[in-house]
Amino acid sequence: MEEGLQGLLMGAVLVMFLIAMESALQVVDSSEALEQTVEERMMEQRTITVQRISEKESDVFGWMKYLEE
Repeated sequence: MEEGLQGLLMGAVLVMFLIAMESALQVVDSSEALEQTVEERMMEQRTITVQRISEKESDVFGWMKYLEE
């Protein structure tokens, strides 16, 4: 009987270990997805910033041309 209980206990420990491993993998997956999202947003923000700088440069050159006339 003691061997049966010991086997059940080992089985329960194994199940708990597998659940913990699955949870750890989910955390890693979530972390990677979050990192990818952050990188994508940074690239989007960079693109927007470059566009705004280009617009400002265009405005400045337009004013310079206007003032030269």
